[in-house]
Amino acid sequence: NANNVETIIDYVLSRYPNKIDTRRIYLTGYSNGANMIMEYVGSSLARAQRIAAVMPVALCSQLAHFSNIAQGVSAANIANAKLKTWFVQCAIDNPCGLASQDWVDGIEAVPGHVTPRYTVLKDQNPATLYNCSDSLLHDAWSRAYDPSFTASFVNGTGANYGVNLNVYDWFIAQTNV
Repeated sequence: NANNVETIIDYVLSRYPNKIDTRRIYLTGYSNGANMIMEYVGSSLARAQRIAAVMPVALCSQLAHFSNIAQGVSAANIANAKLKTWFVQCAIDNPCGLASQDWVDGIEAVPGHVTPRYTVLKDQNPATLYNCSDSLLHDAWSRAYDPSFTASFVNGTGANYGVNLNVYDWFIAQTNV
C-alpha cells in the first residue's frame, strides 16, 4: 500500500544520506507494483510532490475503486503536483482492462496538469516492439523495460507526444522542483 512505498523511500533516503538527489526520485512497478505506486502518489499532494516521475506498467488499480476513494486517492493530487507520468498497458489486458485510462482522464481534467504519456500496446501481425507480450495479455513490462522500447507510437500508429525516449532516458530527464 501507499504507506509501504513511503517506508521504502524513507529507508533508502536514511540509508544513503547525501547520496540521493531528492529532486530525482522515480517510481515504477508492474501489475500490483503499479497499483502501489499510483496509490502512493495519488494519496496526497505532498507524496506526489516528493516524486519526479512515475511509470505504472500494467496498472490494475481502478481510480474509482471504493478502497481508493476511502483512502482519499485522487488523480487531482498527481495533476496538482505536476507529476510526470507514463502509463503503459496492453490493449486487451486480462485481468485489468484499461485501468490506466481513468487515471489519465482524471489527471487531464485538472487545469494546469502535465499531460500524461499513455502507451497502449496491441497485438499486430507481424509482431512489433509495440505489441503486448507474446504469451500473457497482462505483460506490458516485457516491452516497457526493454531499452529499445521508445514508445514513439500509441497503439502502433501516431506520434506519442513527440517524445522518443526509453524509460531510462525518460526518467533521467525528469526532475521535480
